[in-house]
Amino acid sequence: EGTLLTYFVDGTQDHAREDVELGLVYSLDGGETWSDRLYTTMEGMPADTIVVDPSLVWLDDGRVRLYYFDFTTGVVPGGPVPEGKSVYSSYDFHKAISENGIDFVYEGLVYTTDQLITDPDVIEFQDEWMMYFMSHEDVSMMVSTSDDPLAFSSQEEVNNNGIPGVIVVEDEVWLFSCG
Repeated sequence: EGTLLTYFVDGTQDHAREDVELGLVYSLDGGETWSDRLYTTMEGMPADTIVVDPSLVWLDDGRVRLYYFDFTTGVVPGGPVPEGKSVYSSYDFHKAISENGIDFVYEGLVYTTDQLITDPDVIEFQDEWMMYFMSHEDVSMMVSTSDDPLAFSSQEEVNNNGIPGVIVVEDEVWLFSCG
C-alpha cells in the first residue's frame, strides 16, 4: 500500500520480437524517485508466449491479476508474419495471478477471437468486470463485460477509437484513448 508501480513492455534487450519482457519500476515516495528496472516472471506460461499490453488489477485479497495480449498470436496488418507461422486463426488475451506483483502464475485464456485485437485494459466497476480493447478489424475500441473476471466472451463497440486506458474515479469510469 502506498507504492506506485509502473509496468511496461521492455524490448531493450536485443530489440527482437522474442526478446520482449514485462518490466516494472516502483516508487516508495509518491513518484519522487524510482527503482531500477525489474522483470516479472511467469510460471506455467505456454512456450513461445510473448507478454505485451499489460493490464493489472489489484484484488481485494491483496493479489495482483495480470491481463495481457500474447504477441505471438497477432500480426499487424501489412506487417511481417513470424517465421514458421501462417495466417492466425485466433488472437488471445491471457491472465496470470501474483502474490507480490513480480512473480506470476499463468491462469489461462481469458478472451479469444478470430479478429485482430490488442491492448486489453480491465477494471472492476459496481460488481461488474469490464475489459476494453482495440479491434483493428473494426477500427474501433470494444468492451466486453462479465460477472466473472476469469472469462469474457461478448463484445460491443465503444463510441471511441484507439488504444484504451480506463480507470475508476469515485463512482465514474474514465476512458482515455490513444488513436
